[in-house]
Amino acid sequence: MRQLGVWAAVIGSLFVLETSLMPYFAFRGVGPDFLLLFAVSFTILQGSRLGVFSAFCFGLIEDIVTGSFFGVHTLAKMAAAFVCGSLSNRVFKEQTIMPLMSSLGATAIQYGVIFGMVYLLGYKPSFSTTVSDILLPWLFYNFVFALPIHRLVIKLCESYWPEQRSKES
Repeated sequence: MRQLGVWAAVIGSLFVLETSLMPYFAFRGVGPDFLLLFAVSFTILQGSRLGVFSAFCFGLIEDIVTGSFFGVHTLAKMAAAFVCGSLSNRVFKEQTIMPLMSSLGATAIQYGVIFGMVYLLGYKPSFSTTVSDILLPWLFYNFVFALPIHRLVIKLCESYWPEQRSKES
């Protein structure tokens, strides 16, 4: 039970940090997505099944709390975790570059899914404007925070989930 409490506290702290403090450091309203980075790192370390489930839970939390179109963040985070999980089986998980590249890929996938969903809902956003105003700052922030979040997930997995580490891979 203590393990679940530690995981919930860390995830809750990351979400509170993302939604309350990081908007002060945001560029044009865009800041890092700590839950996406956490889900991607968890997917790399624990495999696709647990990673996609964690991404589903994180997206659901974000959809409920932010009040945006319900299901958009859930679908976007799940798609990003699924792709990163399917590609993570082909590389060494201990490499430093893996979380950095995965954060860029996951951010681009999440952006593509959200952009596609917004477009399908009838809005016509300008692709070039949203790339320069949303995607590029989002890529930068997620790249900067990818390694610290990955190290946090490694520490959590080693301390509070040692029997599950890399079982599914």
